[in-house]
Order: sequence, then C-alpha cells, then structure tokens
Amino acid sequence: MGSLVQCSSVCLSLGHDCVVFTVEPKGSGLVCEVVRDVALKENVLGVHTYCLPAFEMSTTTAVPTTPTTTPDPLIIDGWIKYQEIRYYKPSQTKLNWASSLTACLSQSAGLFVAESFAEYQAVQDSLNTLQIGNKHWIGLKYDETAAEERVAGSLHWEGGATNHFNIQLKNDDTSKNCAFMEKDKTEVEFIPCTDEEHYMCQKVVL
Repeated sequence: MGSLVQCSSVCLSLGHDCVVFTVEPKGSGLVCEVVRDVALKENVLGVHTYCLPAFEMSTTTAVPTTPTTTPDPLIIDGWIKYQEIRYYKPSQTKLNWASSLTACLSQSAGLFVAESFAEYQAVQDSLNTLQIGNKHWIGLKYDETAAEERVAGSLHWEGGATNHFNIQLKNDDTSKNCAFMEKDKTEVEFIPCTDEEHYMCQKVVL
C-alpha cells in the first residue's frame, strides 16, 4: 500500500475536488486518512479510507486541502462508511462468535451481514488495507445441535436472510459452523463457533 499522501493524490491528480481529513480510531495505533471525491456520489466509489501505523505518519507530508464538510462522527470513531447509511468496523480484540455478536450489539450494531456481493467485496478489500488481524467473524452461520453438529440446510445471516450472493463458501466440515472472512482470500470459511477471532461489526443508520 502506498503512503497516505500517495493515496489522496490519486483523487487530486484526476482533477476532482476532494475533501480530506485525518482520524485516529480509538486504541488502534493507526492514523487513517478519509478521502471524499465530491464529484462522485458519496458511496464506496467516492469515499475511501486509508490507514497506516501511526509511526509511519512521521514520514508523510500533509496534502493541502480545504475541507468543505463536517467529518462524519462515526468515521472519527473508527467506522468505515459504505454507501449512504451503512458502516462497518473491525474489532481490536478476539472473541468467540456469540460473544462477538454481543460486543457488536453493545455498540448498537451487529455482525457484518452483506446485502450484495459488491458490499461483501468492499468489506473484504478493507481487510487488505487495515493492519488489524487476519480473520474476522461475520454474521453468517449454520444452526447447531447441542453437540455442536451442523443442522443441514440451516445456513443463514443474522436476521434470517439465506442469500449468500454466490460468495464462494468453504464449508465441508460439519463441525465448523460459524463464518469468517480473511485477508487476501475471496471465499468465506467456517470454523468452530467457540474459536476466538477478531470480528466485523456493522451499523445501519436510518
């Protein structure tokens, strides 16, 4: 990944008007630059967040810009925006699947649930940018028996949706029933729900 300066310069070099501001997600050790191309609709194509470890910022030079909008308070708090009302945020800690869901709910959010293949790809791409863990729980799982065996045909997202939008699934082992996404991998894999991993929360603001 290039430096923050190089990332924001992509927008500027296209001759577009850009709004750039820097935020430091709480406890992450990262400094993130949010670049919004005001020539595009404010969605995943027009808003980009790039992060570097804080110590690397000492080697970069700020790009002169004139902000024309107030920074989004959720972005300042470490949430990454997708389209108009959808935000997601990777965790700093590791928990099992059920505890991860509880942690997201405590933030008025839930585990990440994709509404399209494009959204899944956008969140997957963010894992390749952020320097936080490799595996992240998402809100996709099979129901289990008391013996932690898979209930056939029970794959669903939190909320009950069953469409996985042709996302490639690696789910051969029926004792591994909770889904995670991983850096540099396009498929969704499953591991025991009792394992502890990072997790991806999602918030929808109506």
